[in-house]
Amino acid sequence: MVFTNSGWGFEPSCGCFQEGGTVRAQSTFVRPIWKGSINFGWVYIPIAVYPATREEKLSFRPLRRTDLSPIKYKTVAEADMKEVPSDQIVKGFEYERGRYVVLSDEDFERVRIESTDSIDITDFVDLEQVDPKFFYKPYFLEPGKGGEKAYALFHKALSGTGKIGIAKVVINNREYLAAVKPDGLFLILELMHFASEVLSPEELNRPTTALNEEELKMAQALIDGMSADWEPKKYRHQYRDAVMEMIEQKAKNKKLPSAPGVMLSPPPGSTFSSSSATFNWSAGSATGYFLLVGSSPNGADIYFGQVHVRSATVNNIPTDGRTIYVTLGSHVGGSWTYKSYTYTALNSPATPTPAPTSTATPAPTPTPTPTATPLPTPTATPTPTRVPTATPTPTPTPVPTATPTPTPAPAATPTPTPTLAPTATPTPTPPRTGPGVMLSPPPGSAFDSSSVTFNWSAGGATAYFLLVGSSPNLADIYFGQVNVRSATVKNIPTDGRTIYVALGSQVNGSWSYNNYTYTAFHQ
Repeated sequence: MVFTNSGWGFEPSCGCFQEGGTVRAQSTFVRPIWKGSINFGWVYIPIAVYPATREEKLSFRPLRRTDLSPIKYKTVAEADMKEVPSDQIVKGFEYERGRYVVLSDEDFERVRIESTDSIDITDFVDLEQVDPKFFYKPYFLEPGKGGEKAYALFHKALSGTGKIGIAKVVINNREYLAAVKPDGLFLILELMHFASEVLSPEELNRPTTALNEEELKMAQALIDGMSADWEPKKYRHQYRDAVMEMIEQKAKNKKLPSAPGVMLSPPPGSTFSSSSATFNWSAGSATGYFLLVGSSPNGADIYFGQVHVRSATVNNIPTDGRTIYVTLGSHVGGSWTYKSYTYTALNSPATPTPAPTSTATPAPTPTPTPTATPLPTPTATPTPTRVPTATPTPTPTPVPTATPTPTPAPAATPTPTPTLAPTATPTPTPPRTGPGVMLSPPPGSAFDSSSVTFNWSAGGATAYFLLVGSSPNLADIYFGQVNVRSATVKNIPTDGRTIYVALGSQVNGSWSYNNYTYTAFHQ
């Protein structure tokens, strides 16, 4: 049936009303969940109700591993775990803990509400007066056959008032409070909570902190800076999208992406019990890991380690109650992924107590020191005293010749000790080999584009890592674990900022670092 009214029309291509067109009783949805009418006063408008939203809930069935046969659940009684046939199951309400009131089918029939197939509007109220917490599920209302003109007229009249219709509706023998309100060119039936279902926040702690004007201006400026137009499609259900992508890949027999490691212990968010902590993480499918522990996000001032096992012990954690930031990096599928965790350091006021114990240990050391000090004193003093005893036999002239003899003696004593010390220090140096050193770009230079290839010398390292960031110890631009001596970074900012680069080298089983700064290309 086709009709026109006040220039309004229903356009089948978009499934909506448009001005200046014709209307056809056609729905773009599969089927309505309910059919009835809108009634208020003498007005009767036949309508069909269609869901305005859908719950994107993923449903999984339990299967037997061997043949993927679906598993069926049985109804068993808690008392003896025996299966209960359906005719022996009754409905009970837990009136008190452990005490149930049983209701029969006749009891439910006695209070059953008959569906009237109508949305009975009892009041029209200002939309602004209704707390948004009362609304929870919207439905589209499509005009039924013969009700198109009344539908369009009611929609247009209601749109100019700022009011909504408050109604009662019974769907599937369940009573709902609902609102009828205009939405674009359609009417919306939005189910509502009853007053008893909306909780009051009176029992919650209300913030009473005093606010000053400057803080308020800063907060408002932040809100203004982050304000944007509402674009619903911009916000994605990340978990659902990731699971669906994984399901599609499995269905097409594609290789699934590997999973990174996840921290197991200490439990994320917990408090350390001492200044030493052993971190353990799950395997995932990573080929390598790194652990970064710092006093600030992405900081490595406490610990940095590159490991191929799933455990690392950090011994120098502060004990002043500060927040400790931990980053676990996993090398998965040729690239690095990161998971960040926070902990609370042990707040130990007893940190000065170990200091006196360390002073108590040197107490035995002074005892050998006095024994060592008298040894040089007697040797130096008797030599001049015994020389004058030899002087009375000859003339006093040999006495000055005897006095120069003790003078070279003290000079001879220091000479053996220092000469041996320098010869001892260079000996370990040749076997030790140093870390890698940046060759290009020249440290301190300016980049000429947003893509830079870093090259460094070999040193004697068995592995390297390169960290590029906007501040020291930060890897917000690049982090790579490489066993070669070159890495290309392609996403460097071009705003002239200072770029911080850390080159890590694993030498003799431990890590050493060289830090460099550059100037980003200013485009």
